[in-house]
Amino acid sequence: MTITAAQVKELRERTNAGMMDCKKALIASGGDIEKAIAAMQEAGQANAIKKAGRTASEGTIIVLASSDGKRGVLVEVNCETDFVAREEKFKQFAKTTGEKALAGGFTTCEALQKETDADRLTLVGQLGENVTVRRLAFHEVQSGVIGFYAHGDANGVRIGVLVVLTRGTFDLARDLAMQIAAMNPEYLAVTDVPDARKAAASEITLLGQPFLKDPAKTVEVVLKEKDAAIASFVRFEVGEGIEKKEDNFVAEVMAQIR
Repeated sequence: MTITAAQVKELRERTNAGMMDCKKALIASGGDIEKAIAAMQEAGQANAIKKAGRTASEGTIIVLASSDGKRGVLVEVNCETDFVAREEKFKQFAKTTGEKALAGGFTTCEALQKETDADRLTLVGQLGENVTVRRLAFHEVQSGVIGFYAHGDANGVRIGVLVVLTRGTFDLARDLAMQIAAMNPEYLAVTDVPDARKAAASEITLLGQPFLKDPAKTVEVVLKEKDAAIASFVRFEVGEGIEKKEDNFVAEVMAQIR
């Protein structure tokens, strides 16, 4: 049968797939667009399942907060390569995922993954890489303020920080978020540090670190001077904790030759 250009155009607009993929799907479905879409979705899901085991350690951190400073969210969305991390489709998916997390008040990554999985599967089919919504941090306060900071470049945000103050200003919360992004403290206070690491407590606690804007004072001293108090903080960095696969291209070529 003859597949018209109008049919291909409609299928492309509805699936965002390539022209040849659309034409093949239409031929296989006998020109039925709905059947073609269903088949393409199934193929995309199958491809996503195949790619699910592949390491995704690149990507971006979405950092968002409500206009009143009472809600904030960090979401890490990963892909396999920095090339795909720069793709507009990937960046839009990550942005939309973050917006859904903030608006919906998602408190678990599992719930957010379920909400966004259909779009993620479609994206995997389009980009040809594994894409994951890896982790989420959501905070909401009735009193106090949430500060945030996003550090990145043209390729996207690499580090995102949220800081929850029970007392204090938004400007102070942002300064602390920048400090945490740069200095990467592991704990808030000495009381949070395991006994085995007490000797390094000043270096690995936020309160014990020199305040970057006034290194003569510790963060703890600055908070006391400003009558401020920090409840918690969270810092995400793209790919941290993921064991990256080292490619051995010589071994790979030799294996193919054999």
